[in-house]
Amino acid sequence: MKKRILIAPLNWGLGHATRCIPIIRELILCGFEPVIASDGNALLLLQKEFPQLLSIQLPAYNIRYPKKGKYLKLRLLKETPKLLNVIKIEKKATREIIKTYNISGIISDNRFGAYNENVPSVFLTHQLQVLSGITTWLSTKMHQNVIRNFNVCWIPDTDARLNLSGVLGHVDSCKLPIKYIGPLSRLKKEDVSIKNDILVLLINSNSLLLFEDNNSN
Repeated sequence: MKKRILIAPLNWGLGHATRCIPIIRELILCGFEPVIASDGNALLLLQKEFPQLLSIQLPAYNIRYPKKGKYLKLRLLKETPKLLNVIKIEKKATREIIKTYNISGIISDNRFGAYNENVPSVFLTHQLQVLSGITTWLSTKMHQNVIRNFNVCWIPDTDARLNLSGVLGHVDSCKLPIKYIGPLSRLKKEDVSIKNDILVLLINSNSLLLFEDNNSN
């Protein structure tokens, strides 16, 4: 029987889910059986990408940004009790998933409660520092305390001077067990001949994201 690895990305935008796609593909190539766990659009995306895999719904964090940025800290502070309750429920759900589906390992992309003391647990994040102005020291300390619940922290970046995450994913000193695994992308570069001179990418049916004319100067 293949060992099952639980993949649990946060549903806060689709970036967490999309960067889990190459990890899931690699796990399949290495003979593991990934099990997907998330909620909302993140779960739907991975279900469409991997319809053959088992998928499970986790509780939603449902954190919303305020319309004005100056109220962000106040909103997050107000939502903290609800968030802590969701994390508690998520941890319990993870424990049940481990028992029910015989999970051998966990890769959590920023889901704080998706870990277990009896199963190797990985936390995937590009934020060793959480920048919040004058409270950066506090938000960073809180985030790193969460990461300590996991066996290791994977950072989807390089540890070289030229990198993607800058000060977010690179600190002068860190007592956490961290590993830089390189940038993650579900896209692959292909060398193909140009068939069209115009490329139009749409974010939805009403909004134009990019219009490029390859013949223009």
